[in-house]
Amino acid sequence: MLPILLTLAAALAPAQSGEPRPAAPPPQAQAQAPDPLETELAALAKDFGAAYADYGKRLDELRKQGETRPESKLEHPAVAFWARTEALAQRGAAGARLWLALQFANAHPGMPAAERDPAWRALLLAAVEAGANAPFARELPRAFTLLYLDAPAALVDEAVEGFVKRTTQRELAAEALYRASLAKRRDTQQLASARAAEFGKRCAAEFGDTSIMRSARGEFEVGLALGKQAPDFTAKDADGASFKLSDYRGKVVVLDFWGFW
Repeated sequence: MLPILLTLAAALAPAQSGEPRPAAPPPQAQAQAPDPLETELAALAKDFGAAYADYGKRLDELRKQGETRPESKLEHPAVAFWARTEALAQRGAAGARLWLALQFANAHPGMPAAERDPAWRALLLAAVEAGANAPFARELPRAFTLLYLDAPAALVDEAVEGFVKRTTQRELAAEALYRASLAKRRDTQQLASARAAEFGKRCAAEFGDTSIMRSARGEFEVGLALGKQAPDFTAKDADGASFKLSDYRGKVVVLDFWGFW
């Protein structure tokens, strides 16, 4: 299963464009000292990233040597990082809980399903409970897509349901359901969840006003519509002279967008 390093340092990462951002503190507020757990998570993410990059290089070398299953020859770095991450999770690092859920299979190769699945389920549900409204909540819907690749679908279905129930962000709830309706198993075109159609219908019925569902219907928000005034801009003509679109207000204007690919 692919690693998600962002889940370890997500509490430190700024919100991306178009995603909810925390309200800015009042001007007189003093900057708070970094949370020690967040600092440890960031450091651990960096270390794991380096270890995983080295692991990938070694896999490539084995493939070049003719190994058809090079993963069976090397220990996944999640094994070595498990104890450190678990200790952080026990101390209250929510992002570490998500990492444990994502890397469970990699860190416990060969564990019988009867023993593996209950432990995996507990970790995944704990990650959802801790992260549904945490700063890294935006990572959870993406994590579900990755988990559907290899994890038992019923476990991920339950996690999706729990996330939708707990999160206060409708956009993220819609994204989780939408992703669950489209998620595939690894190396196949087969839908991962037997409830994929159910999730898709629920998303359309309960979250039809969200941006992800508008995009799914082809209602792209480009900021323009018939009868709406175009935003002004400045450009240069063929002779290098600057002009504004507003200079031609009241006249017929044809815009030709082109480029090289």
